[in-house]
Amino acid sequence: VHLLRASGKWDLAVHPLADATGAVYVGNYANHNPGHSPWLHFAKLLKHALGYPIGLVMCAYGGAPLRWWNPAENGALYRNMMQATESLNAPPRGVLWYQGETECYDTKGVQYLERFGNMVRQMRMDWRRPGLPFITVQLNRFLREHTAEDDRTWGMVREAQRQAARQLAGVYVVPANDLALYDTGHNAAQSDLALGERCAACALAQLYGRPRDWRAPEPVRAVRTAPDIVMVEFAPVHDELEARRLPFTAEDGEGQAEPVRYKAEGARLTLVFSRPLGERAVLHGAWKMDSGAYVPYDRGRLPMLSFYGFPIEKE
Repeated sequence: VHLLRASGKWDLAVHPLADATGAVYVGNYANHNPGHSPWLHFAKLLKHALGYPIGLVMCAYGGAPLRWWNPAENGALYRNMMQATESLNAPPRGVLWYQGETECYDTKGVQYLERFGNMVRQMRMDWRRPGLPFITVQLNRFLREHTAEDDRTWGMVREAQRQAARQLAGVYVVPANDLALYDTGHNAAQSDLALGERCAACALAQLYGRPRDWRAPEPVRAVRTAPDIVMVEFAPVHDELEARRLPFTAEDGEGQAEPVRYKAEGARLTLVFSRPLGERAVLHGAWKMDSGAYVPYDRGRLPMLSFYGFPIEKE
């Protein structure tokens, strides 16, 4: 596994991948300890499965808002990335994307899906790769003090990331909402390994046609079967859902309602709420900035993706 370093030279890939020693590409110059990354483990798994060298080009910058990546806005990091990849003999095989925390404090967070889509289309055009794959990571938790509005914007950005994988061809998303943190907002090293494995499974399945089980459960239907009861169906589920905690919230014209108990049956969760739900109620799942590390999961496999504003139908 090799790395195109910030110095402009190829080298064997070792941590820290964002080492800025001798940097000539200074647009993403690391301004603090660059630390650990999921992508070295990701690349080693691809190398082991495919049998040929893997090259990484690191262009990330910690805490960067999407506007620094979107050419239609500021675009500074985008231009730096294009400069760094000019020396490649071919355009990148794919993009690994883990970004979004800053959007939760940005007034444009509600437009994340549209703005992310603009960036994806521009990158594909500039590299002349219409189907360039994007493997994305849905936001993990954040443990700082926060407001109810912070919870809401965190849920919106996570939902935009989920919808990007549904609405944009060649965009994929893996969950991170169950992984351990080493501080208030950064993944622990063992969590980076887990993320590397999840993204590698996605890449091997979607880019290289290898049989890998990588898709996380997400809601496909929510039905109100009684005034205070909602049945939620998830897919894909290969065993059955486990839900020891209930990080769900229903919301209607009267405000929010929390579930008081549940029943799990295969791919379905039946949630009983603290009050009857009104018309046009929606369901949020593992959506808050800190919904807790225990997320409903497909037993022995993956946690569900977080979701926000999922419509509840009448039976």
